[in-house]
Amino acid sequence: MKAAFSFLLLCLLCFAMLPQQKFRTGVYANLPPDQNSRQNLWQVKNMGANSVIHHSRTDAWHSKDSLEYYGFDDVIIFNAYNNADYIHHYSGGYYTRWEAENNELIGGKTPVVKYEFGIDSGTSWMSGLSSNNIGKYLITGPDYVQDRKYKFYYDTSTISYSVNFRLRIDGSLTAGDSVCEISVRYRTIDNKDSILSKKKLFDFDLSNSFDTIRLHYTIPEKIYGTTTEIPYGIISGGKEKYGDAHLDEPYDGSYGVQFNVKWLGNRNLYVDYIEVYDDNVWANYLEDQSYVKNLISSYSSTYRTNNTRYWYSLDEPQSIDNYEPYKMVQHVLDSIGSQPLITAFYPAWDGKKNHEFTIKRFLETVQPERLMYDYYPYYYGDDYPDEKCLRQQHDLMQEPFIESYGFPPIGDYYYVVQSFGYTPECSTDADHQSRKPNSRQLRASVMLALAHGTKGIFFWPYYSYNTTSKCGTILTNAIVDTLNNPTELYYEIKNNIFSRLNSTLGNTLVNLKYKGNYINVTQQSQLPVSNDYLTLQSNGSDFNWHAGLLLDKKDSVNNKYFLLVNLRTDTVRTAKLEITNNSGYNNLRVRNVEDSSLDTTVTSSACTLYQTLQAGDGKLYQVAPVVKYGGKIKTNETISLPISLLGELTVESGATLTISANYDIYKNITVNAGGSIIVTEGKQLKFYDGAYLNVNGNLTANGSPTD
Repeated sequence: MKAAFSFLLLCLLCFAMLPQQKFRTGVYANLPPDQNSRQNLWQVKNMGANSVIHHSRTDAWHSKDSLEYYGFDDVIIFNAYNNADYIHHYSGGYYTRWEAENNELIGGKTPVVKYEFGIDSGTSWMSGLSSNNIGKYLITGPDYVQDRKYKFYYDTSTISYSVNFRLRIDGSLTAGDSVCEISVRYRTIDNKDSILSKKKLFDFDLSNSFDTIRLHYTIPEKIYGTTTEIPYGIISGGKEKYGDAHLDEPYDGSYGVQFNVKWLGNRNLYVDYIEVYDDNVWANYLEDQSYVKNLISSYSSTYRTNNTRYWYSLDEPQSIDNYEPYKMVQHVLDSIGSQPLITAFYPAWDGKKNHEFTIKRFLETVQPERLMYDYYPYYYGDDYPDEKCLRQQHDLMQEPFIESYGFPPIGDYYYVVQSFGYTPECSTDADHQSRKPNSRQLRASVMLALAHGTKGIFFWPYYSYNTTSKCGTILTNAIVDTLNNPTELYYEIKNNIFSRLNSTLGNTLVNLKYKGNYINVTQQSQLPVSNDYLTLQSNGSDFNWHAGLLLDKKDSVNNKYFLLVNLRTDTVRTAKLEITNNSGYNNLRVRNVEDSSLDTTVTSSACTLYQTLQAGDGKLYQVAPVVKYGGKIKTNETISLPISLLGELTVESGATLTISANYDIYKNITVNAGGSIIVTEGKQLKFYDGAYLNVNGNLTANGSPTD
């Protein structure tokens, strides 16, 4: 009995530790430690945030106590301003292992090991002994951009890299024959090369079993006058934009780092793998993993709060080399029973880095407990009108759901919304182009994210702060200004966004899933446009509508939803919708989830509806059979298979509901005068949870109709 009780208690505790099924609403409220006096967690809580990204401190500022006192459901801890945050520090290290046999011929652009010749031995890549291949590359690539400097707040020094070549040969080790030349080469965007490190290897440098040969290098700021940061396009004024992708990459060749093995003949050479890592962070992990694990364990026990949900990793990891450390630190956290990692992942303006869809590699490599996606679409300049910016946001949020990429949809992810901008006089500064959205633009960005299935909305940043720009010290305008005074966006989020997400809208969305189906139409579209049961018709001009089709996680066949967004951020618009009843039931309910402004029953093959939405606003609609999810029966309906009723149902005058299969009732049924229910012989209505039958019309039953 004691064992059974202990097991039950353990199950209850485990259940209590699971995150609640609640839509997450939050902000980045963290500031540098010396600015803690400006923080006002009561104001954040009053805004409607149930989650917060913040420091957890044990000093006189009492941040840790405050985070528990204000009762946030989730706290994401971000002590990122010194290297004592061992979780952040080690997950921000650099390490990648490139398997030699996972490769392709030279000419490919995506980051992968490449070759001019060779043979797959099954566990390595080997040269053979053909003299025709002397001087060719047995291994080259992967061709990807590495960070030149650390991205820590406390360390932006130049990174010193080590690269290990795992090699072996057949035959004699004493003849003094040359075998290969290993090198690290960096190629710029305009095809300028620089050898950063190299070494010629002879037979006596190698062995008949795999050994490690190591090179060291740093990445210069420029190579023959060309920066090693990648320009992703041209912005206003003809100025190149470096480091952040604003347009498609203009160069279609391979660029970045290459780890080369040039075969010089004389021995059959085998390459197992090549691994690269930084010398100041990840080298420490490789040297003594147990020591690092103890540091992380001690740190997590010191700073964890009762409501800690995640530890924040390196912000916006930019390099492929950041992915494996993230994964390994997550393994350490799992092993000590601590909360998982999370970080904002920025996919670049067009989603591509190194010619590949960057989020695909991140998801495949890291397999994070949850993805937090950030994308800031609003920029200054005539090239970035609202419609184009929101289209870019749609494209980047849609990419992970494309099945041809060969990995599962990203699921219940969080989205970080742009709530900041810089002063207009600095808009020509390539690093400070963002314009602060107004309330309508902010709402449009949020609603578009909701239409793509996100289960958490976070805003960055909460507080305005000063930053350094090429045009001097400038202000990053955010939700609350430097005097701690709320701006227009604060009230928009409090009254129109978080209030809805903390209520019916969020409670409904958290139980829905998005599988990539949508309709997006502008005045340039060839209307009408249809997807499943929904058609958008022509109605007026100058419109931009998006409808994301969502499904109930438990019943994706019958219980369907769509979130309609008016992406015109300057004007109210009315959409013309056609709902096709392809449900297999005679009565199909269409309703606005948040209010009663629309609640109708489609009884014919199709129904035309008009919905008016304010600028940038979105509304969620349910489309579901009345006999399963409630509503009004307006035309005759027969239940021929066992089902359950999960919403209140009314049989209207002139309509008959025939029960020809067992019907489990969890919500009330009312039969209005002139309406009828017929229960066929041997079938029953079984009532649960206090539900009842209220008959003002006719009830005809053969046998016992209710239980």
